[in-house]
Amino acid sequence: LPPGGTLSDVRFVFPVVHPRLWWCTGYGKQELYDFTLTLKCGKDISAQTTRTGLRTIELTTNTVEYDGQMAFILNGKKIYMRGANWIPCDNFLPRVTTEKYYSLLKNAKDCGMNMLRVWGGGVYEDDRFYNICDSLGIMVWQDFMFAGGVYPASVHFMDIAGKECMDQTERLAGHPCVSLFCGNNEIAEGWMNWGWQKEMNYSKADSLALVAEMLQLDNGIRLVMKTNAANIPYWPSSPSTGWGHKEAFEQGDVHYWGVWWGMEPFSAYDDHIGRFMSEFGFQGMPDMRTFFDFTGRKALSLNDADVISHEKHPKGFETINTYMARDYPVPSSFDDYVYVSQVMQADGVTRAIEAQRHTRPYCMGSLFWQYNDCWPVTSWSSVDYYGRPKLLQYRLKEAYAPVMMDVLQKDDTAYVYIVNDDTLLHTGVLGFRWMNMAGNNERYGINPFRVPAEHSRLALILPFKLLEDSVDRTKGFLELVFNYENGKVLKKTVCLTSDRNMQFVKDPGISFDVSQDPDRKNEFTVSLRAVSYAKDVFLSLDDPSATFSDNGFDLIPSEETDVKITTSLNEDELKRSLVIKSMNQVK
Repeated sequence: LPPGGTLSDVRFVFPVVHPRLWWCTGYGKQELYDFTLTLKCGKDISAQTTRTGLRTIELTTNTVEYDGQMAFILNGKKIYMRGANWIPCDNFLPRVTTEKYYSLLKNAKDCGMNMLRVWGGGVYEDDRFYNICDSLGIMVWQDFMFAGGVYPASVHFMDIAGKECMDQTERLAGHPCVSLFCGNNEIAEGWMNWGWQKEMNYSKADSLALVAEMLQLDNGIRLVMKTNAANIPYWPSSPSTGWGHKEAFEQGDVHYWGVWWGMEPFSAYDDHIGRFMSEFGFQGMPDMRTFFDFTGRKALSLNDADVISHEKHPKGFETINTYMARDYPVPSSFDDYVYVSQVMQADGVTRAIEAQRHTRPYCMGSLFWQYNDCWPVTSWSSVDYYGRPKLLQYRLKEAYAPVMMDVLQKDDTAYVYIVNDDTLLHTGVLGFRWMNMAGNNERYGINPFRVPAEHSRLALILPFKLLEDSVDRTKGFLELVFNYENGKVLKKTVCLTSDRNMQFVKDPGISFDVSQDPDRKNEFTVSLRAVSYAKDVFLSLDDPSATFSDNGFDLIPSEETDVKITTSLNEDELKRSLVIKSMNQVK
């Protein structure tokens, strides 16, 4: 620039020859480039460096022919989104450390998530969040922070809202992880379905004026997107239609709350599958160590004021108890109740995910509510405030694995699906064993099977009658094993009736051995086995910092399961302190 010159906006476009593209986790590397811009004005020199990735991102609903499908296309490849909703991870934002961000996001990646939705009722996250998502390959659905209400269209409000959207798109649009900007959370659904007009006694003229104001805000956001983020898809409101309407499951995204809010059974997940499931979920209580942390006591009950105050849903415990009484034993002890609530949450949410995934390409996204928490509380999260995983978090490693098995139980028949999100064909052998509680085979069979890349296939149909000719469903369980190339194994164990009806052996005879890692003195391997089938085996230690590689798994007689434990306890203390629980023993 010449001396005294001014510059408000300059844009440079230059080619990158043979670019190394940024991919989400599971599809390629997270290639990032450093770009440096140097500005010289006389003797003054200013330079700024930014790190970003090169990729294209599209949404099928932004194209002319999509037949109602809502799918993300990254670098020309249509990808099934596996993930969750993200809320602020602390009520006091300055307390959130880089280590907490990284731990949560790394755990999300490790359990198979490739997308997180930053919910519009929270905050625009810190730069560290997006930087880590860039590096880990986690795609971000970014809501604008408008949620659950009608916003005014006054000159003052539109001015500050416009500045907010401009600032945030300028800050975030350069992150390769940011894959969608969404106008708001549940405003369209609230207006159409929640009775605001009647509750607020709006006249027809009032309603028309408010609709015009909502459209004005949406139009303002669209102008900002066109200026700052034209290459990133925009979605006006999530969900596009409320779950009480048939069309909600035929196009766009849907928040399905028939389970939980609508008190529908978990089986309703099998029949309520939309094109993109951006919210669904069920509550589970946090880890017992978390209760100890915020109450300072170990003797607790559901009637304790501290326990009640850490559940903000007005009918939360009532809802949990209703679902538990339907299909599970309702324990008398508090710690058993916490355990069963986590088993129930894991069963419900993974049932939804598996049902959704096996319908691909009809459904192309599963984002459950919710991944993390902002305080220690009974909630829908899979990881509690202190980063302690609930049983759902462990179960997600199977539900969100690239190759997954779903067993749909309908009309007294088990339909076994294998889902392949990989980019390669998988060929192998699928076997089933119908066993009694002692692990003896009552029925078995093997079949060759292949599932194409990025497809779902029905692999096996098992009528209950065929199995129950040998042993009643209350006294048997089904094991399915898919052995495929390179020695890979996919396993799933299924009961064909509710836990409440199952006739488990009360003492399954669980035993274990412990071995210490010679190089890491605080790491141990616990090898577990059982005499009879043990369901949802749960391990705990009297160590608030202990971590487990797996938890909430089934033990099959004659099969051994290894769990790696990190703890401050020594080997003798671990053996004395280790508590093993299963659904068999719950009273």
